[in-house]
Amino acid sequence: PNVVQVRGPGLHRVAPSLKERLVDVSVPAQYNRDADMCFDIKAKQLLQALRQNRCRRTLIFCNTVESCRDVENLLKRRDRKGNVYHVGAYHNAMTPENRNANLETFAKGQQQDGLGGEEQVDYVLICTDRAARGVDFDASPVDHVVIFDFPKDPAEYVRRVGRTARAGRSGTCTVFAYGWQLPIARQVMGKKLDSFTVAATELGEKESNEELYSFRKNRRTTKTKDEMIKATIESGQLWD
Repeated sequence: PNVVQVRGPGLHRVAPSLKERLVDVSVPAQYNRDADMCFDIKAKQLLQALRQNRCRRTLIFCNTVESCRDVENLLKRRDRKGNVYHVGAYHNAMTPENRNANLETFAKGQQQDGLGGEEQVDYVLICTDRAARGVDFDASPVDHVVIFDFPKDPAEYVRRVGRTARAGRSGTCTVFAYGWQLPIARQVMGKKLDSFTVAATELGEKESNEELYSFRKNRRTTKTKDEMIKATIESGQLWD
């Protein structure tokens, strides 16, 4: 009897101060089943989005733990010394202690010199939908949200981008989508869509051949070495 139901027009809507950018990361039809190529295109667009939207805190949402790890490895390889970004993760495969530690560092930063000076690095947290709700950032504003993997449930889109542009602040979200995801993304984002980019049109032939697929080549080389080591162990051969 003491329950009061309250409804408002802003429920399940994105903040009016949010800028939404949609990026078409589709690959040619013959490469639809090439997971490496699909990842490489999204990886390139992710690096570009981080450069274009330099800010204190960026959340990157992935659908799976494996995708989180791939993105984390990508960013750490690009900035091995951590001079530009401090990269952390937040997903179910981590212990609660590690998740909370990464969350606290993302929200409060870390003073490397202990002198209280202004830090030069930006903070990136790579997460699953576990961080889309019920997570306290200690009133630290998130300036940029990247939807690396388009959510399986479109309702999760509102929750993800709702981590930025809070309490009247401005914020930006960059959304990657391909194929069948594009009409859903356009419908969800609606008239607030700030810009739309097709990743394939931004790639020159030389760039696509030499730079874009460098990640894929590196991963295949590592996979080949692992297979050779496994075969050597199973056959009982001596190491060279």
